[in-house]
Amino acid sequence: MTDQLVAEPRRRPRPRLSLRPLRTRGFRLLLLGQAASEFGNAFQAVSLPLLVYAFGGGTERLSLVVSASPSAA
Repeated sequence: MTDQLVAEPRRRPRPRLSLRPLRTRGFRLLLLGQAASEFGNAFQAVSLPLLVYAFGGGTERLSLVVSASPSAA
């Protein structure tokens, strides 16, 4: 039996999730504004085609609105 030291493999430190930016009021307002904007974009992507179809736009106009909307890309 030999007493050899076995080197343990080096572990990369995992990046820690920091909540420190949330302490700043400006960052919280920016984050809230961006979240509201994304919600509005998603809501618009669903509601505009439904609105066109509900007002009797027909399938031709509906396809035009869906293809021209920025969320179609």
